[in-house]
Amino acid sequence: MRAQAHFVARDAAAAQATVKAGAAVLTLLVAFAGVAGVAGAEVLRSPLTVPGIALLDVAPNERSLVLSTTRGSAAPADSYAVGIAGVHLPDGAKVTALAAFAIDENGSQSFEARLFRRRISTALLDGIEMAVVESRGSSAAIQELRDETVELPTIDNGSYIYWVAARLPEQSELFAVQVEFRTPLLLDGFESADTSAWLPDGVEPGFVSPLAVSFADAASTTLGTDGCFSGGDDGSTSQGYIRGGTIDFAECCIIAPVHLPNGVEVTVIVSYLVDSGDSDLTLSLRRKSLANQVVTTALATTTSSGSGNNVRLFADASIDNGVIDNDSYSYFLTSDTCLDADVELSFYQTLIFFDE
Repeated sequence: MRAQAHFVARDAAAAQATVKAGAAVLTLLVAFAGVAGVAGAEVLRSPLTVPGIALLDVAPNERSLVLSTTRGSAAPADSYAVGIAGVHLPDGAKVTALAAFAIDENGSQSFEARLFRRRISTALLDGIEMAVVESRGSSAAIQELRDETVELPTIDNGSYIYWVAARLPEQSELFAVQVEFRTPLLLDGFESADTSAWLPDGVEPGFVSPLAVSFADAASTTLGTDGCFSGGDDGSTSQGYIRGGTIDFAECCIIAPVHLPNGVEVTVIVSYLVDSGDSDLTLSLRRKSLANQVVTTALATTTSSGSGNNVRLFADASIDNGVIDNDSYSYFLTSDTCLDADVELSFYQTLIFFDE
């Protein structure tokens, strides 16, 4: 049985916790040595690790990243490459450091990795850089690069999208990016002594509704070249959305994995999009049976409508087969219609809300 703790002291140098485990009642002394007026306790979690091989190529109409399944790494195919990956951390967590493990034998250009956040509700602003690491000179050995000066470190999944971006010059190789973080011992950060602030039984940290599936999780479904474009024309990675390229490129069709705890029930999905043209974008949360080759079925669907240059949200609360069964199905988000080969449709993020 999972132990539940009830904190009865908050402002002293020590907090007394009463822990109920089955019929036994234990009293624990949780000492905060030398700290008066504790505002909240935090737990150091294992870092979120993004393997280099998990980076998505942001180059339009070409492939600039070489992904090695044996080395688990990413490297540039030509003079340089840019890749991104979504970052999913528990709401209220505090990022403490960004780290990267990379080889850089380029004597004139540096490897760089950045952690970004971007407000979902505006289409006018680029992402804000939270942390950045940069290689130190030319070396054939793996360098561990760290930045512990994190700006705006508190995670707010309801308001922001988070992602990492890496720029790899020629003769460089990325093995992993890590985001180190702490989480409040109580979800409400000790603002109350309510035991409901503890994570629900059986739910791991990070699996708290809603689950965010962002542009940085979305891969192209088109083999070969395609028009999916999630970086600036200059190779920048701070825009925070994915769209079709110029009129010369193909349309952009996307898919992203969805990882939800077994047994939870999806209640609503909300997609954040810009639709400033005549075409509409339809996104579906789908499941696929693991036992046979039958077609996928949609749990929920959002479709943009109208026209406007602002980020708008489109929701669907009419969920079919909403209880997650990871033993029998795989789940993913996909575009049923695609982003046109222009800038009139842009995908930012879909939030998937669920009940325990």
